[in-house]
Amino acid sequence: MMILLPLSKAFAEPRGLLLLGDLQQSLGVTYDYRGRQSSVNSQGTYTASHQLEEKYHFDIDYGVLDRNWLNGTFSSDVSLEQREFNDSGNASKTASTSKYQYNLTGVVLNRSPYPISFHSRRELSTVHEAYTPGYDLDTNNNGVRLNLLNNFLTTSVSYEKNSTETSGLTHDSTNTQDGLNLQVANQFRDTSTTQLNANYYSERTDFKDSTPQYTSKNYDVGLMNSINFGGRQKHSLASTLQFSESHAAGIPSRRFDWTESLHLVPGKALKIDMTYWNSSSKTLNSRGSSQIDKSNTGNIAVTHRLFQSLETRLFARFRQSDFATGQENVYAGSFGFTYSKILPKTSTMRIGYSREYGITDRKGTESLSTVRDESHTVALYGEIISLNTSGAVDPLSISIRSASISSPFHTLPYNEGPLADYTVDTLGRVTITPGSQIRPGDTVLISYDVLLNPNVKYATTTQNIFSSLSLFSNRYRLSGSLFTVDQQLLSGNADSASLANQRTAVVRLETDRGDNTFSLEYDSTEQSNITYSYVEGTWRYNHRFQTLTLGLYARDRYVMHDAVTTASSHSAAYAENIIDTGATYQQPLFRVAMLGVTLNYLKSTGGILERDLIYFKTTLRARFNKLLFSLTSQVNWNITGSMSTRDDIVRFELTRFF
Repeated sequence: MMILLPLSKAFAEPRGLLLLGDLQQSLGVTYDYRGRQSSVNSQGTYTASHQLEEKYHFDIDYGVLDRNWLNGTFSSDVSLEQREFNDSGNASKTASTSKYQYNLTGVVLNRSPYPISFHSRRELSTVHEAYTPGYDLDTNNNGVRLNLLNNFLTTSVSYEKNSTETSGLTHDSTNTQDGLNLQVANQFRDTSTTQLNANYYSERTDFKDSTPQYTSKNYDVGLMNSINFGGRQKHSLASTLQFSESHAAGIPSRRFDWTESLHLVPGKALKIDMTYWNSSSKTLNSRGSSQIDKSNTGNIAVTHRLFQSLETRLFARFRQSDFATGQENVYAGSFGFTYSKILPKTSTMRIGYSREYGITDRKGTESLSTVRDESHTVALYGEIISLNTSGAVDPLSISIRSASISSPFHTLPYNEGPLADYTVDTLGRVTITPGSQIRPGDTVLISYDVLLNPNVKYATTTQNIFSSLSLFSNRYRLSGSLFTVDQQLLSGNADSASLANQRTAVVRLETDRGDNTFSLEYDSTEQSNITYSYVEGTWRYNHRFQTLTLGLYARDRYVMHDAVTTASSHSAAYAENIIDTGATYQQPLFRVAMLGVTLNYLKSTGGILERDLIYFKTTLRARFNKLLFSLTSQVNWNITGSMSTRDDIVRFELTRFF
């Protein structure tokens, strides 16, 4: 038996004690420049940093005995860094540091019914920031996963441990994260599917001085089963159990959910769906008191389809909620239909209507309820986020943090204010500030307090009328909707929070003309004492030429806000205009390089503060045999009122592979 074999040759041989693949090596140099010029009331400052890094990298595939018993990859980086910092108020500062990193991955028994995969990574580095003492950073990441594969029960168990330790800071700390996951699944023909998912996660930060320790723990267990029955498996019953408990930043939280869903198909044109949901939660409200909520919810929906044209729906629901100081009962029923018609010239038409009437009866003494970590995805800068509550929101209680655990704003909230990340008006409406650290497409978690009427009984009537017309193979699209909510007091008092009355009308026109898409939208909303409307026009152009790709877009939204008067405040009417334009361009050069250009411009006028945001970026990437070249240049301008900033970024990378 050979002790050491090249991996490419060893894989052709029966076995070897240590099998090694080809050694992959590279030498690289990176230059990074970041500068900022700021001006407030014509008083200017600037900061700049230069970083030069030289890095050696290698990786090699390995195997033990044979590649089916153990195989993986080992890689390592060694780099040197030189930095220089410049500031308008300080003398230049220079610093040098080194960095070491290794990464080991592998799979044991990868062709067996119980393969085991693992990874281990460590990085040692020295961090230098402008005009602050440098500090050492030690990062470790280790994990292992065991899979049990068989036709009856598939099981996966994984454990991961991350740690970060600093040395040289004012408050040195060690952060440790542990995560454990169990997944079990069973599939029996087309009849039954069962899944079990359990997670445990803990985080702990120990400081080397007297700073208080930070701990966070949470775990959740979920069990799901789905059964198909009847002829051709057309009926189904789905059951779900979910339990979670967490304790972070001194706030405990516990939640239990049980859901049963029954889907029946008595005939070709008839469907019946029934759902029961039992939920209970326990946490602390914003005043530090225990908040316990329990609810039972049930609904039934009957849908009938006549040919392919008319679909009618009947729906009924109830919800019984118990909380520490009272009870709330909700009963509602609705009717709706959708009519579809195929027209000549490959055109279609849809018309729909729905109406729901419900009664809410609340008896208690509590006038406030806390909602924690309500998830929302940001669509556009300047757009109002609609919170998932019909009650009045306390503006001072709103807190927003990132849903991404890798973001520094996951544990620390974003900043509120016209010059920060978001604004909140006197009615609790949240608006993402243009240019904030909350980007379009980001998912955020919003916590807030809802004001309640302790003893009240009211009726809610909801109506929705919608229609759409698609002409000439969907080339032209016209749609519109009218949504209304009307709440009427039946008994009790509505002093703490006003009953909701809303009317929203939307009309939208879209058309495709070759590579161009045009859209025009009008939205008018009246909600209690809030009234606003907007007109928005959008144009998009995307075309792929023989060798290049070009994309253009422009959006103009004009928003009109009426005056808002409440018992404690008054805001005057105002109009706001948001213009957003951009372009992307990609062009191959001489078959060895790719040039990319991105340009965005956003202008907001008429709001609390006027803003101009400009973003320009160019990238050039090229490869000549074993030489890889990359050059990136980026400029950002942010002009807000009497404040302006300009950020410049230049990054050059050159890598030679061996």
